[in-house]
Amino acid sequence: MKISSSQGSGFLELRDSEWSGAEVASFTATLTADGMEASTGVYVMGGDGVANLFEAMATEWRGWDGVKGWESLEGDLEVAAQHDRLGQITVRITLRHNLPPEWEARAELTLDPGEQLEVAARDLRRFFTPGE
Repeated sequence: MKISSSQGSGFLELRDSEWSGAEVASFTATLTADGMEASTGVYVMGGDGVANLFEAMATEWRGWDGVKGWESLEGDLEVAAQHDRLGQITVRITLRHNLPPEWEARAELTLDPGEQLEVAARDLRRFFTPGE
């Protein structure tokens, strides 16, 4: 599944989910923006925390105070979202590879409240649902 920025060509793609029972245990995350592309394996427990984050953002599409965020079990993927209350959400994505050679990649994606955010929340829920 892919979450694309409404401004520019940046996107976050999640793929290759591996399951442990009824939950996603790991997946590959790829961040592409401004001529940069980085991929890393992401390990999760319960798996759907990032889906819950996007569902909460879609519910509060008119805006919220501060930053809403989620981080994977080992810090491989971090998502931090802030609403400007003027019609845009800035989602800061950080990918990390915590084993040598260590590296970190960051980019900001702009999302529009409403349909784009609802589609992202729905697609994330599907990604983390068995048999989807």
